[in-house]
Amino acid sequence: MESAEAYADHQRRCATCYYYTPGWNRGLRVPGPEALEVMRTDLSAKFDPEDVEFLVETTREQWAMHDTATYIDLGTDDAAAAAAYARRCADWLGWRFEHLNGDPALLRDLLWCNWDPDRFQIIEPGSKLGHAPDERIMRSESTDSGPRQK
Repeated sequence: MESAEAYADHQRRCATCYYYTPGWNRGLRVPGPEALEVMRTDLSAKFDPEDVEFLVETTREQWAMHDTATYIDLGTDDAAAAAAYARRCADWLGWRFEHLNGDPALLRDLLWCNWDPDRFQIIEPGSKLGHAPDERIMRSESTDSGPRQK
């Protein structure tokens, strides 16, 4: 997405979308068959088999709240393969698939320290990042006295 406004608009139009990007795909943490196998393997080292299956089933129930795999293409070298992976996941899940072109300017500005406070959430010392129940998505919260405004 090219902006917080574009993200908010897309969320209004498709609240049941799950977003796929090359980085999330590589980690095998997006909904898909490989994610379940990775999860089972990771959890099996820590929990009893019944607990593992409960956690896997709970994850599948969470995935059931979605119906669309939305791939955000930022023009990376692996974009075509990542989009194909997201489409395979959508097919496996029985979801719709959509391919959106994104704008890498926000990521580029983050990496180059061009931190415009209208585009970036700045977390001051003594604060933490918290969920905002509005179009801002996230907000800075004081660790002492509740939410801080932007």
